[in-house]
Amino acid sequence: MLHDDEMVGGVPAALLPLLASHVPGRLRLRGAALRSAKMLARVREAVLQCDGVLECRINARVGSVLLRYEPQRLPQQALLARLATTLPAAAQQATPDAAAQVQRARRRRVQAARRRRVNTAVQYGMALSLGTSLLAAARGATGAHVAAGNVFLALLALHVIRGAARCSDRCWGNRRRTGEA
Repeated sequence: MLHDDEMVGGVPAALLPLLASHVPGRLRLRGAALRSAKMLARVREAVLQCDGVLECRINARVGSVLLRYEPQRLPQQALLARLATTLPAAAQQATPDAAAQVQRARRRRVQAARRRRVNTAVQYGMALSLGTSLLAAARGATGAHVAAGNVFLALLALHVIRGAARCSDRCWGNRRRTGEA
């Protein structure tokens, strides 16, 4: 179990459940703890007092805080430490297994990258087999035309099935999990 003052990947453990994205100069926090107007006002007040914060946009409806800052004037660790001390309620709502959350997020990024690579390979294969099929048809090589056409159709089927599965997960995934009709 992580304590609030522990760090995971350079981020205070208390902020892990809220940290949506961070690149030098831009940080986004998102979570249910940030849907409170009091909490958002506290965060805005605390970060705007920091030298180097350029902008603090808040959205109470979705529980989001977007900070733009100058990394040269305000180091990342100083900003994260300030946020960790400002958000005690978020620390109480933090899941006890924050390191597992980080690993799940990494695993999702790796899986998404793998899906993109496979999809790119399938698309290149489709283009190559279609071109080969058309060239073989133009030259009168019926056997090569049919073979390349079959390869194209197989890759097309794979492409459509993978796309339909993604669409189904996006469109119907939440209903399946919650049991809604």
